[in-house]
Amino acid sequence: MNQLMLFYGPEVNPEIYAICKADMLMKGDNSNNIKGPTSTLSNDELPEDKFDYMISNPPYGRRWESDKEIVIKEKKIKV
Repeated sequence: MNQLMLFYGPEVNPEIYAICKADMLMKGDNSNNIKGPTSTLSNDELPEDKFDYMISNPPYGRRWESDKEIVIKEKKIKV
């Protein structure tokens, strides 16, 4: 059974974001599905979308001070 796979996601690193957008364009995929360069922790650009699968890559080596306040605030709201 063939299933259609569409790729969506954010990228915080400007260089990787540009490479991903270019790759999507070259393959004929919708490059508008790639959001960024911004942090998904502090700026969810796909808040209403629902997905069947998710792959996450923790931001190793990246400081998260710019996201810390927003993450703590969101945690307090949802508890």
